[in-house]
Amino acid sequence: MLGLSFLLAYAIGGMLAPNDSIDPNLVRVLSTPGFPAKEPITGILWHHAVNLGIGFVLLPWFIADAVMSRRSSVVMMTAFAIGGIAVAHLFTYTRSWDIVKFPSAASFALSMCFVVVADRWFAARPGWWPRWGRRFGAAALCGTGVVAATFVLFPLDGDYRLYAVGNWQGDGLVRQCIDWLRAHDYESDDVIYAQSNVAMELSVWGGLSVVAEDTDLYYMGVKNDVLQEMRRESSKLRASLDPEAIDALGVKYLVFSDEEIGNLGRRAQDRLRSGEGFTKVASFASERPGGTRSIWRIE
Repeated sequence: MLGLSFLLAYAIGGMLAPNDSIDPNLVRVLSTPGFPAKEPITGILWHHAVNLGIGFVLLPWFIADAVMSRRSSVVMMTAFAIGGIAVAHLFTYTRSWDIVKFPSAASFALSMCFVVVADRWFAARPGWWPRWGRRFGAAALCGTGVVAATFVLFPLDGDYRLYAVGNWQGDGLVRQCIDWLRAHDYESDDVIYAQSNVAMELSVWGGLSVVAEDTDLYYMGVKNDVLQEMRRESSKLRASLDPEAIDALGVKYLVFSDEEIGNLGRRAQDRLRSGEGFTKVASFASERPGGTRSIWRIE
């Protein structure tokens, strides 16, 4: 089944399919196994116990049950858990820390193991202590999830804060641009060039293709020379709206406010205002000076 999954992912162009733009060396085998790296065995065990919870502490029990009972559910879930933990000990990603997702996936299997092994064992025994054992197990099983949810819901200070707290609001005129493009036969391969902060809104809130990059694009494994070429062409666009750069990046539309046009290079401003190769197809007025936002189509 696993082999068939690999073949299907390769055949339909999934994440395992080769791509000339993707660095083939994104996964590296660790020269010294261990996760977290450079930790003694006690530190590694403590890390897993804290992050994976009671399921990891009881893993030897699950392994013994899988060997002795040979129940398919226990065997599969135990193998899933061990495999997820082992991946982080043997491999790493060269561009990101996302290898931690394998132990995170293992935590789900460990939770299932607790249910089908430990909780089942307690449920089969009479008396008060098995009942309390089940209650304690359920609380411990949910404990790490509750702690994680609390950590996210109530942001801490300093280096422990995961995200900025604020009331950020998108630009209403950018939303109108998104609606206009969606209503006028926009296709996913129609690339839009806009100022970086506006490009983020067009991409995140509108699902539109833009000339922009963020850390996730680097994490995805695009080759450095491809990224550098994209940056060079983007710089040409900002400086002069160079036709060759427009073709190289596949730009179909421009989205700028009157104020943002002033952030372009002089040659780019002149070309846009002259209408040379561009047709203004929509404009959305703003009460703020310089805030009126327009859309141009590349001819």
